[in-house]
Amino acid sequence: MGLDNTTLFVANIVILIVAAAAYAWIWLRVQGERHWLCWIVSNLMFAGALTIYAARPELPVELAIWPDALLLLGFGLRLLAARTFNGRATALWAVCAPAACYVLMGMTTNSLSLNFATVNTMLALLGAAVGVEFWRDRADGLPSRYALAAIYGLMALSFALRSLQGLFIEDQIVTYIPYDILLEIHLLVALIYVAGGSVFVLSIAYERRAVALRQAALLDPLTGLPNRRAFEMALRALKREADGKGFALALFDIDHFKRINDRHGHTAGDEALRHFARACTAVLRETDRFFRIGGEEFALIVAEVTPEEAGTVVERVRAAANGCVVEVHGHALALTASAGVCHSALVGLDFDSLIEAADAQLYAAKNAGRDRTASAPLPAGAGRRDKPPSRTGPPWPDPVPVTRTA
Repeated sequence: MGLDNTTLFVANIVILIVAAAAYAWIWLRVQGERHWLCWIVSNLMFAGALTIYAARPELPVELAIWPDALLLLGFGLRLLAARTFNGRATALWAVCAPAACYVLMGMTTNSLSLNFATVNTMLALLGAAVGVEFWRDRADGLPSRYALAAIYGLMALSFALRSLQGLFIEDQIVTYIPYDILLEIHLLVALIYVAGGSVFVLSIAYERRAVALRQAALLDPLTGLPNRRAFEMALRALKREADGKGFALALFDIDHFKRINDRHGHTAGDEALRHFARACTAVLRETDRFFRIGGEEFALIVAEVTPEEAGTVVERVRAAANGCVVEVHGHALALTASAGVCHSALVGLDFDSLIEAADAQLYAAKNAGRDRTASAPLPAGAGRRDKPPSRTGPPWPDPVPVTRTA
């Protein structure tokens, strides 16, 4: 073939060291991400093993087991890195166990072919395990997972073929690493694995960080709830998916929130917002979504409900929030909230009108004395407004039915 074995060994070693340096640079910048350290040490072990293979192609059986053990440790660390990256714990002893078992076996046998078949079988299994580890979490949608699973699968297949060589063509195993055409093919596969694996390890870390940043951009940092941007995205998604019973939109305000800030400070106001968010989310159904859309304003999307059911669900959430008591400087602040509800069946999927109608009911609840839920259909013929409703008066004709919790 086009490249000799020495060149292929050197190419693999160089890529491994360069990739280890890149991983080390990242690890120093994001300390705490243990998988980078695992990949660094693994690459150095691989490079060390390949250096011994290239420099000393003939070693006695009792010494030949050590570069093989380095490869096994390297792949064990690869598995540890993949599991750590995916948030799964793995004991260090489990990573070292394959190499330790192989060394013990190698010390008690005097067969190059048996050692060769055993180490390649173990490497094939470890490589396949790493590939499966990347594949199993593909639901997160990171494209590089598929590439890593494929690359580790290819490397595992190459090790498996080498294992068969040791089992069935024993007369070819006259040194601990036979120099033949199969070795050249194996080193080419290894080159693809080392180069491709290095690239896709970097890319999957970048992809996950990008996803985390996008998710962070959709969260309110104070309460941990989805923010206004996430709320608008959820409404757009509902426009595509709305069916069945339809859905309801509810808008909430914490009553007299400005008074809390003025009398007790913004720290107390922040604590009130966090308490309110926790109390409301604690009683949500799995299909409901709660958002902080600004200041003391919150929104709730109630999925798969009739107009009659919507008010009941929203009132239950609002009533749960009324149980909040915030301790501030020895004072107990009891929170109440007002809510306005509109069902999609009443205004269709014109979300400007839906938001305006829910806001109108919220205004009605506050105008009627606060600490209540208002839910009513819009008058016949009411449609989309060109401007947002004014807070100086109810934007929809009275009377508006109001439900109050005793």
